[in-house]
Amino acid sequence: MTKNYEQIFFYLNAKLEENTFFIGEFPLCGVLLMNNKLYPWIILVPKCENAIEITDISSKQRAQFMEEIAQAEEAMRNTYWPDKMNIASMGNHVEQLHMHIIARFKTDDIWPQPVWGTQTEPYNDCSKEETIAILRKEFNKLNDFHTVANN
Repeated sequence: MTKNYEQIFFYLNAKLEENTFFIGEFPLCGVLLMNNKLYPWIILVPKCENAIEITDISSKQRAQFMEEIAQAEEAMRNTYWPDKMNIASMGNHVEQLHMHIIARFKTDDIWPQPVWGTQTEPYNDCSKEETIAILRKEFNKLNDFHTVANN
C-alpha cells in the first residue's frame, strides 16, 4: 500500500487506493478524498476486516459508522455549503464496505443527475494538497477525527 494507507488499514481495495487520497481518520473509518475535482467528494471506509455490507459489522460498529457519516457530512456542508449532500454506498465495483459523501450544487454540469459513471477530472498536486488542507481544517474541529503523522 502507498499514500500512508497502511497506517490505518489492514487492507484497502486496490480501486479505492488507486482513486483516492488520505485525509485522516475517525475511530472506525478512514476518510479519503476521491480523485475527481469536479465534485467535493469523500469516502469513509470502516477499518473492519471482510466487511462488504453494513450487516457485516457489529451493531455497535454500525452506530459508530452512522455517527462518523453524520460528522463527515456536516464537515462537508460547513466547508462547501452545497445545495444537496449525496450519501451513498454502491459497492458494484468495490466490494469493500465504504460510503460516498458528495457535496452537490445546482450549478453542477450534470445536476440533478448522479455523479456515477460521468466525466472525471483528476486533481493536480497543488489542487489536491489545497483541498486536503481545507478539508482537514474543518474535520480537525471534530473531536474524534485526526490525521496520521508524516502524511
